[in-house]
Amino acid sequence: MLNLSQLARQSKELPLGLKLRECFSPETYIARNVADYKFEQDSLSPPRFKRTEFLPAGHYAFIIFYNVGIDAIVVNGELERTAALIHDASGQFVTLWTGLGEIFPTSKQYAQFLEDGDLKSRDFVYRLCVRHSYPGKTSYVVSIEKDKFTTKKKKEATLVDRISSLFPELLPT
Repeated sequence: MLNLSQLARQSKELPLGLKLRECFSPETYIARNVADYKFEQDSLSPPRFKRTEFLPAGHYAFIIFYNVGIDAIVVNGELERTAALIHDASGQFVTLWTGLGEIFPTSKQYAQFLEDGDLKSRDFVYRLCVRHSYPGKTSYVVSIEKDKFTTKKKKEATLVDRISSLFPELLPT
């Protein structure tokens, strides 16, 4: 996996203020594929200077996936509302996908995306960002982009978007 946060800290073009700000933000990685994430998952840890109880950046990282599939999980004929199976040609893993009022929420649970027609079971998305918890080695969906060309105008660029934009040559076309 490629550590975008480390590249940003080492960049000569990034102003000192942004480098300092990045030191208090969670690490951001781009995974080449699902197998890359699964291989690195157990060895992910924050840099030494972020390992403190008082700094939330030391408890989790953001992992960005491109061109991955999302499948529904059905247990005993019932749709699992707060989890989904993420996959590509290299492998698969289960991630939590919680909604408002739950731990690490997104705007809607996975089941709500299905019910609203925003996603279909066995759908592929352009970009998926998960929050990887260091202590529990658990992932939670943070955001998805269904396709590369979204028609909605974003209100504010997220931290993940800002760090990713520093390295456009590393993003898929």
